[in-house]
Amino acid sequence: MNPTLLQDFVQLIARHTGIQVQEKDRGELVKKIALRMTAQKLTTPEVYYQLLAIPSTQGSSGEADRLMRQEWEDLTLLLTTGETYFFRDRGQINLIKETILPEIIDQKLQAQAIVKTKPSLRIWSAGCSTGEEAYSLATMVKELIPNYLNWNLLILGTDINTESIEKAKAANYSEWSFRMVNPEVKRQYFTYQDKKQDKSWQLNEQMRRMVTFRAGNLLTDDYPNLSSNIYNMDIILCRNVFIYFNAADVETILGKFYKTLSSYGCLIVGHTELQDLNLQGFVPKVYEESIVYLRSEDMKLGQAISKSPAITQSRTTTERTIASQPLVTPSQTPLVNDSSTIKVKPVVKPPDRLVSSLELHNAKMLFERGEYPLVLQRVETILKQQPDNFEATYLMAQTYANLGQYEPAIAYCKQAIALNSMSMDIYHLLAHIAEEQGNLSQAKEYLKRTIYIDETAIAAYLDLGSIYKKEGDDRRAKKMFAVATELLEALPPDSTIQYRDKAKVSELLQQVKRNL
Repeated sequence: MNPTLLQDFVQLIARHTGIQVQEKDRGELVKKIALRMTAQKLTTPEVYYQLLAIPSTQGSSGEADRLMRQEWEDLTLLLTTGETYFFRDRGQINLIKETILPEIIDQKLQAQAIVKTKPSLRIWSAGCSTGEEAYSLATMVKELIPNYLNWNLLILGTDINTESIEKAKAANYSEWSFRMVNPEVKRQYFTYQDKKQDKSWQLNEQMRRMVTFRAGNLLTDDYPNLSSNIYNMDIILCRNVFIYFNAADVETILGKFYKTLSSYGCLIVGHTELQDLNLQGFVPKVYEESIVYLRSEDMKLGQAISKSPAITQSRTTTERTIASQPLVTPSQTPLVNDSSTIKVKPVVKPPDRLVSSLELHNAKMLFERGEYPLVLQRVETILKQQPDNFEATYLMAQTYANLGQYEPAIAYCKQAIALNSMSMDIYHLLAHIAEEQGNLSQAKEYLKRTIYIDETAIAAYLDLGSIYKKEGDDRRAKKMFAVATELLEALPPDSTIQYRDKAKVSELLQQVKRNL
């Protein structure tokens, strides 16, 4: 193939799928293109390139688009034939089973004791191939949570290769998939099938029901996303996937992963896949078995490490500091020093997350002092340079709201939601605006959305209780205040939380009990 045309194929594939074909693999790429040309009865690679890049002019545009999508799917099957097996990388598997999952489960049970709702556990195997990794996770969850049916459990597997997804759903595996598996595991969860030439092991139906599979493109798909159920994940595994991507695309995916994880959720990748990359706010925590990347709300740690360290016998001082901290903490931003308490996110104060410029930090300080016109000037300048800066967009919404200019405040809230649809702070701000405008029904909907995202959001329960009380719905008001009371009682009495303004927990408790 003409070298220029081959390079065009490589770039087209990278744009469409995110897969970066390495120099050493280009000979194989030519063979795979030739296979698809034969299947399509095409005689030249130039015509095949046009089929992928430009919809055919024959027939309706809808049919042309369908043909192009189908051909991309068929080519992708050839490009992404993955090789995996159950419990791959025993070190990482043991780390997940013996440390990461038990800590997350313990925190979920602590929260359940307060909120009195089903605990949830959400895990995403991103790039799951034929499903062995996702089902390995399911066996671990079943062993650690015998009553998992009483949980809101999601184990999701996605892969760009639709054929692999169909194999994962079928859950029928050859001996080769079990080369690192204790035979007892096979006997416990699988049934041997001997059908002439096809000898395989079929996963039992109970385990198959624990996992959801769907096709997905990590680079081009939109997530976090409520409609696709890809949001607020406790763990994302994306192992041996980034080797197919260039550095810029990996960093793009990392940014989306960061938004998709719950606060203090964790990302696990192949051992050296993120070395020397911008971690997009993730904080590495070093274990003997592997590095785990935390979605930490403690941005001082995030600023301390901007590059992923390699796994070495000798750790840096910063790495040792991070390694000594707990892997999982309750899912909210800390407002009290006692690490054993429930943590609550602020509502009115701007989020204390990693910012990309000194100007935004200064704008936040001006916001704290109430110098709102100056805040607007500073942040407008920032947004001209960085229109997708979530922190700046949210600060604009807050500033206009505090000025009583609700139309621009709502407009900036909508822009912020487009950047991060799972930030409860935005919906709480919209609830305050709706209440100020006298639209109590809309305010309640926004507060319910806040609680949906964070079931321990004390401020949302208090505000919702106040609205119900204002409407004369004493039963619902008492229910909201009762939940807020339980959450507050779990905090040290002398600590403070952000509610409307900073409030001492003991004083807020007295106020809530009066409402009860």
